[in-house]
Amino acid sequence: MSGEHNPNLSYVYQKITALDDGKHNLTSAVAYSLYKLKKIQFYTENNGNPSEEQLKTFHQVHMMDREIKGLRDQADLILVELLNAALSKKIEEIKKQMEANRIGQIEKNSETLKQNTHSISNNINTHHATIDTLIKTKINELISDAETKSLVINNKLDNMTNKGFVWWMQEIGRGVLITVASTFTLWLILVAFKGKDIQSNLENAKMPTVNEPVKQLQQPTSEPIATQ
Repeated sequence: MSGEHNPNLSYVYQKITALDDGKHNLTSAVAYSLYKLKKIQFYTENNGNPSEEQLKTFHQVHMMDREIKGLRDQADLILVELLNAALSKKIEEIKKQMEANRIGQIEKNSETLKQNTHSISNNINTHHATIDTLIKTKINELISDAETKSLVINNKLDNMTNKGFVWWMQEIGRGVLITVASTFTLWLILVAFKGKDIQSNLENAKMPTVNEPVKQLQQPTSEPIATQ
């Protein structure tokens, strides 16, 4: 900043912002606000009408380098506190938002879990109902089949019962004849095999062997008739 005084700005303001290179930063603005507060307090202490000498002394004091530095240092402290307060508030807001998000996510996950559990329960109930239906259907089929077979057997028994005594005797006789015929046939077969064995034994007993000489048939001799 040039050393020339800008008539549109106060000496104190130009002194405070001398190192800002024309860029009025926040520290300078707060420092000048602190100076204005001190000036208001100065006027208040002098009933709002300080003398020319008092006013000149006030400006001379606050134009000193150490006073300007004190204003800027105090401004930095205020800004740090404000920043910390703002950050703390922001951090608290972020924490609350994160907590709310976490709770919301937990509730969402809980709701999803409930829906999944409900869906699984419905599937289990559906499968149970299907299995029960299949079992009942199969049991009914078995019962129906058993009843049908029982009815057929009963009908056959009724038909056999209605045949009467003559039919039963015919059936028994037919069975007896079949048994007798089978037994007689088996007996004939056994006799045939046994007779063949007997015949073979007789033939072997009468026929001479190769080494055995054939016996000559002797003519019967006539005995002399005894004389008396």
